[in-house]
Amino acid sequence: MDYHCDCHQSQETQEKVDGYTFYKKVLKSPKYIVAPMVEQSELAWRMFARNHGAHLCFSPMYSANTFVSDITYKKKVKQSSFTYSLMHATGQEPINFHKVYM
Repeated sequence: MDYHCDCHQSQETQEKVDGYTFYKKVLKSPKYIVAPMVEQSELAWRMFARNHGAHLCFSPMYSANTFVSDITYKKKVKQSSFTYSLMHATGQEPINFHKVYM
């Protein structure tokens, strides 16, 4: 799977990297990673995990389709994010994933 180093560059200038390079350069080699748990992965839990040594936390799963079409949902998702948190998204339209991460 290919990843891009910087989501804010144009599509033509993005450097494609492999998974290990993404882990090292973009994520800064996190050692302790917290994955979502049912009903236990909201912002307070992720902040608690970070305060107790987690280097990287994943968000709960959000709908990419709803994220791009509903401004209220988008604000809710953005308010529940913080640094060193990866958004976990689901959806059926590939273009919506691009819109979520740009």
